[in-house]
Amino acid sequence: MIKKLLVSAMLYGLLISTGNNVVFSMENNYLWIEFGEHHKEKDASVTQELHIYYGSFPDYKTTLLHLDEVKGVYTMNEIDTKGDVVYYPLEIIEEKGEVFIRITSHKTNPFTVLIQGEKNNKKQKKIYLAKTSFFLFGNSNKKQVESELFTSNTVIKIAENLQIHINPHYSYWRQVDTPVTFNVFFDNQKLKKKIVHIIDENDENVFNPITRMTDESGELIYIPPDDRKLRQKGSTAYKQIVIMAEEQKENSIYVSSFTLLLHRSRFKHYNVPVGVIIFSSLLTVFFVLMLLQRKGDIP
Repeated sequence: MIKKLLVSAMLYGLLISTGNNVVFSMENNYLWIEFGEHHKEKDASVTQELHIYYGSFPDYKTTLLHLDEVKGVYTMNEIDTKGDVVYYPLEIIEEKGEVFIRITSHKTNPFTVLIQGEKNNKKQKKIYLAKTSFFLFGNSNKKQVESELFTSNTVIKIAENLQIHINPHYSYWRQVDTPVTFNVFFDNQKLKKKIVHIIDENDENVFNPITRMTDESGELIYIPPDDRKLRQKGSTAYKQIVIMAEEQKENSIYVSSFTLLLHRSRFKHYNVPVGVIIFSSLLTVFFVLMLLQRKGDIP
């Protein structure tokens, strides 16, 4: 049954495409990150588990064995004495068919994670980059000790050619209906008129993701629409969307993704005008009562 679904998905993707708005098929595989378990340790530090997938988000996942190499780093937004970004190596874990990493934070820290995979054949090389950013809120007395360090010059060889940047880069509670700015960089240069695909895990039409394009300044402003499914899950629920871009240089194809967490809007569904009227009315009544009490009309 699963094989039939995969074949159907491949045929559907190959048959339906219009201009630059290419519908993803199973041949358009890429690497992405998904947020997994988040828990507090005994020493009050917190650990975030991030799963690494290859295939097509959200449901069509194939084994990473199709890739020649998978490795990754993370940063806590630190700069060394030379002005280079400080990166730390990641241990990639494989258990029960799942590939993931764990990051533990003893304090409140912003994190950016970069995972790279490569696929080589005789004619062409594909370099995949998966990226995400988030906060962890640890409260431990232990000192965060990191092992080996990398500078940005080393990491470029590992994971930084085609990148998707999000502005603001770090946000604790990014919401639907709130504008997000994307930039697509290749070798630190903004790409103008670059097609970006936005894949929403709650979108029923997974074969035809939202397609947008960066403007002449290399920016794209996207407003994630309101999501009824997300609202129904509760006030702390979140969903994940994957932003994907591709660039070809000579005999290499670079495919980059960014995983974005989105919460439901905290104020979207309040009736603000009615609330303002009620608050103003109550405030007026309060002041009238205060004036009457001062005049002695009210005991």
